[in-house]
Amino acid sequence: MKAVIGLTVVCGLINRSAAHFAVGHLLVNGTDTGLWKHVLKVAHEHIPSITDPTNHFGQVTPQFPSDLSTTNITCGRSAFDSLPTTEIADVVAGEELGFRLMSAEEVNAGGGYGYIFHPGPAQIWLSRAPNDDMKAYHGDGDWFKVSYGGPKNNWAWELRDPDAGFSTEFNFTLPRTTPPGKYLLRWEYIYVTSLYNYTQWYINCALVNVQSPPGVTPGTPKGFAKFPGAYNIEDPGLWLPKIQDVENGLPREQLRLMEYKAPGPAIWEG
Repeated sequence: MKAVIGLTVVCGLINRSAAHFAVGHLLVNGTDTGLWKHVLKVAHEHIPSITDPTNHFGQVTPQFPSDLSTTNITCGRSAFDSLPTTEIADVVAGEELGFRLMSAEEVNAGGGYGYIFHPGPAQIWLSRAPNDDMKAYHGDGDWFKVSYGGPKNNWAWELRDPDAGFSTEFNFTLPRTTPPGKYLLRWEYIYVTSLYNYTQWYINCALVNVQSPPGVTPGTPKGFAKFPGAYNIEDPGLWLPKIQDVENGLPREQLRLMEYKAPGPAIWEG
């Protein structure tokens, strides 16, 4: 399982309240397929008056722990309302796929947008639509995990390493033996700290039609979970009471991020 991180260097001080983001782009073999073309468009939060289709500011607001028991934890706020207008991307198992954040220009905002500012892990999930009826599926079936971007070392994350720059995308290899069919492809980024019940969730889903490479026998995924229902705020992967975090005053030399255990089942690698 290979993961490739897209980085951009950002200088200067950034207001944490402006450090939110949303993934609106699906990448296929490094090619950007367009904003909201294959990714379910999430609803604006707290700003229902935004009607300009080019203004995506209200879509970068994260979800919080209280959302763990709602259907918004599946693919984002009211994401399935956009099913009729979202196209299904044809992909081949074994290809490199990825998710890219909306840029600051797309969000219609200045500094603090367009890259991952908050520290934490990313996870990628798949859930096949029953009878491959993608346009009628709301993600209430089984999900299995296919990729993970976790700690890079004891004080930095793969997608949040201030010494290397800020990540703008996350690429991964779709398992070569993924069974053919139509799937929801779920991006999940978790902002975790040592503060209890302070987790932030950044979630988006793409629609993909997975095809098998020639001569490859499909495998049997395992390690299933449900959304909602997979997580509890008490899960050790949703906060860091023992290994702590630098944002709350602990010197990075004292962090132990390599002890972090991601929530949910193990990755299915095919």
